[in-house]
Amino acid sequence: MFVGKDGNGSLEITDPAAEVIVSEALLFGVNGSLFAAAGSSIHMTGSDFKNESTNPADYADMINLTMIFEGGEGIIDSFELAGVDMGATRDGEVGNFALGTLQLGGAGGIGQLLLVDLFHNQPTWEGTEAQYVQSLIVNPGSKLYLNRMNLYAADVLVNAGDGPLYGGGTILAIPEPSTLALLIIAAVVLLVGTWRKRRRR
Repeated sequence: MFVGKDGNGSLEITDPAAEVIVSEALLFGVNGSLFAAAGSSIHMTGSDFKNESTNPADYADMINLTMIFEGGEGIIDSFELAGVDMGATRDGEVGNFALGTLQLGGAGGIGQLLLVDLFHNQPTWEGTEAQYVQSLIVNPGSKLYLNRMNLYAADVLVNAGDGPLYGGGTILAIPEPSTLALLIIAAVVLLVGTWRKRRRR
C-alpha cells in the first residue's frame, strides 16, 4: 500500500471498526497524508512499514492509530523511525510522527519487528531518528529488535518471559504529566530548602 508515493494520495480510516490489512508493505510517501479516526488500527501481516515523508503534519493522525504486526514465525518486519529524538518528554509526541500504539503479536500470529532508520525524515535534525509511541505492547512469543535505536513509550507492556528485546537499543519511559509535575515541584522544594539553610548560616 503506497500513500502519496508519486502523487497526492491519502489514507483515510473514518471508521475505527474498519478492518485494514496490509500484507506486503505500507509506505507513507512525501506527497501523502493520513486521516485516522481515534481507535483505528492497521494489521501488518508480514509487511514492512516505510516512511519517506518529511512533513509530520501530514501524518499527525498516527497518534490515533494502532499498528499490529502479526506476520508469524520466520518473518521479521521493519519499522522506519522518523521522529526527532527529544529525549523522554511528551513534546516528542507532538508533530513528530508519533504513533498511538505499537503492538507486536495479534490474532494472526506473533510479531517480529526490526527498527530501522533508512530515510532522513527530519532534514533539520542530525543524528539517528527515534520513535515515540503512546503504548508499546509486545505479546508472548513476539520479538522486538531495537537495532541500537531509541523507542520512547508512555505505557509499556512487555512479556519478559521470552526475552523479546534484542539489538542494544533502548526503550525509554515517558513520564506522565502529573509525575513530571511532581518531580519539578520536588526539585523546587529541595532548592528552596537548600537556599534557606544557606541564609541561616
